[in-house]
Amino acid sequence: VLFLVVGVVLITLLERRDRRNRGAEVLALWEALALARHDLRLEVNERGARTLHGTVKGLRYSLGLVDIAYGYNGILGVQARVQRASAPRLVVWPSTEPPAWAPKLPVQIKTDHDEFDQIFTVFTDDAALAQRTLHPELRTALLSIGGAGLVCDGGKLTLVTGLDERQVDAELIDSVRVVVGSLCAEPEAPPPQA
Repeated sequence: VLFLVVGVVLITLLERRDRRNRGAEVLALWEALALARHDLRLEVNERGARTLHGTVKGLRYSLGLVDIAYGYNGILGVQARVQRASAPRLVVWPSTEPPAWAPKLPVQIKTDHDEFDQIFTVFTDDAALAQRTLHPELRTALLSIGGAGLVCDGGKLTLVTGLDERQVDAELIDSVRVVVGSLCAEPEAPPPQA
């Protein structure tokens, strides 16, 4: 019995040390990333939770561990407010079933982008707006984010990933900027035709 108690205490101490080491590693990576980019600011709260705050097209977003709903707690994700007048209601999910916390949207569309359509299922209530919004650059950005899934509804964008905090890098930030800029900001007007 004493062996068992000592073993449990030792395992607990080792796990705590590993969490502290991992937290220090992530903090160092994120600090370096924030220092290297002028569009990011690192915030660490009193519990040690880290959040990267960024801006794109004048819009703010936050990247960090998010708690969305049961089963989606403590996963790496992005949240932003949608500022566009004709905001699409979208669920882009890497399976045929959206998560329970997502709105139930009646229309399922294909984008005619083979790789994207094989990985993601797109649900919406406005197929034409969704098709216009899911432009090639946005689809490429979503494909580059490991385990990505997103919900854009009610003036809020939530992007979740299957990534670990240690996988946050400049490439991921660039992809996040494309997603947030494409879904949250007013679309840019096409140049006038001559």
